[in-house]
Amino acid sequence: MEGKTNSKSWKDITVLLLWILVGIDLVVILLNYLYSHFQIVLPIPAPGSRLNNPIGALLILLFIIGVLDINFRESSFSRIRKLLISVPQKYYFFGTLLALEIVFECIHLTYPKGTPEYLFFWDLNVEQGYPTYFSTFQLYLLGMVTVRLSILEKKPQEKFLDRWKWTFISSIFLYLALDEVLGIHDQVGWFGHYLPDFKIIDKVYVWMWFYAPFIFITAVYLLWFFMSISKDKKSVRVCFCSGLGLWIFSLLVESLSKQRPVEGYILHAWEEGAEMLGATLLILGFSLYWKEIYSEKNGFQCSN
Repeated sequence: MEGKTNSKSWKDITVLLLWILVGIDLVVILLNYLYSHFQIVLPIPAPGSRLNNPIGALLILLFIIGVLDINFRESSFSRIRKLLISVPQKYYFFGTLLALEIVFECIHLTYPKGTPEYLFFWDLNVEQGYPTYFSTFQLYLLGMVTVRLSILEKKPQEKFLDRWKWTFISSIFLYLALDEVLGIHDQVGWFGHYLPDFKIIDKVYVWMWFYAPFIFITAVYLLWFFMSISKDKKSVRVCFCSGLGLWIFSLLVESLSKQRPVEGYILHAWEEGAEMLGATLLILGFSLYWKEIYSEKNGFQCSN
């Protein structure tokens, strides 16, 4: 009993410290936002102007808290469930996603030579802009949804490794979320020094050559995973395959954007649009999967 008490106390203290770090991180995000968007300088040391790093830290902290604090984890999953499979919440949610994607695309295409300063953070070309944070949210949500579904998949006496396919799919989405906001893939420029001096090599971004084997393996795995869990659920399979297809299309378009700088802004709109819409379709596919297969099984009442 004493061991359990000590363990619980240790976990509670850890969660409390993590929430303190979340509070500090949110303050940093607020200060960065005020400085970068409104040039408001407070009489304290400025933590910087980019929101990407503190947002990445926030995602990591919230994930760790969710692992340690079952109450926070279950309440968060409950909110996600209502958002994705309850009516009318899901209509509002997916409608908002599509509306924001249209807004981002329209702003980008309206100003082919660059957005005006007051729309700078709405530009698809800006790595520290709203489209980047939007895509990060989509990918992180995919990670959380698959984490939840992996828990619902668990059978009595089942070991952690027995759910490897859900664990791996969750890891993929969570990594992609961090990569989107932190630009991890841009840190492999050194790999270009080891590539042969061929014209075809120079036509594609260095990070694509570095990640090519991983991209191929991940795409094949995602296709297998989606086909294996959708079974006879046609609508779910259509969402999964369409979303994955748009992601592959996005990569192909991005590889062309370096070769054709004149049409770059149009290609970039296609690339980012396919990436965002693909993520939306994947979220929709998992929401349909969650509702159709697990709602009744777990006693969830979803209004229709």
